[in-house]
Amino acid sequence: MDKKSNFWGAHQKKVLFPLFPNEEALERYLVTLFEDYNFKQNQRIHKVFGQCADTLESLFD
Repeated sequence: MDKKSNFWGAHQKKVLFPLFPNEEALERYLVTLFEDYNFKQNQRIHKVFGQCADTLESLFD
């Protein structure tokens, strides 16, 4: 069991470390990934809400 867990640990290190040389680089990548995802999700509008968006906005003004 130890040999298998060591193999996967070594494999993960080989894959992760060249991509992200330090923790800050990994964090910057993840923040960018999450920001892009959130932006795309905020741009989505349901059909019905898209049709009456101006009416809804006027109600909140």
